Amino acid sequence: MHVRYDAETFPEDLVFLETSDRANFQGRYILRHPWTGEATCPAADGYRASLPGRYRTEADTLASMTGWAHPDIEDRMAKTGQPVK
Repeated sequence: MHVRYDAETFPEDLVFLETSDRANFQGRYILRHPWTGEATCPAADGYRASLPGRYRTEADTLASMTGWAHPDIEDRMAKTGQPVK
């Protein structure tokens, strides 16, 4: 099963129902956080330079799905170390 949110289903979560099927089931939830540790490899500078664009895309997606105001989203992201500018 692969699930993605869109503007029509956000912020509804998955709903699991108990059935008579007793087969094993495993679920996985993935959160992707930016690397914040020390990095000295040549790719580190390019990666860090790409982060504001990634944050901007995430803010745009959240705003389009929720109707929340961009400045509010950007302020909250900046407070958690994810500046979009």
